[in-house]
Amino acid sequence: MAALFISLTINSALYYKFSKKAKTYEKRDDENEYLNSEEIALLAHEREGKTEKHIETLSRREKFLDALSEKYSTWLGRIMHNKKSRLIGIL
Repeated sequence: MAALFISLTINSALYYKFSKKAKTYEKRDDENEYLNSEEIALLAHEREGKTEKHIETLSRREKFLDALSEKYSTWLGRIMHNKKSRLIGIL
């Protein structure tokens, strides 16, 4: 219970306090398809003063983390595909 309390309160507060504010944003082709006009306006307001993230402007660290995230997502997709593979993944 203590670990759960710490993870949900203290760690979140520390992350918020010490994380840097994003200077870039990633634009997706399908993002406006599911948003209403109010959400689009909020998104535009959030992106003010930020630059669009392009693959050629990413640092090596960001490229590595993006590639790692993509591989992890693929791996999780394979594990979560059916009940048997989920059980094996948990074990």
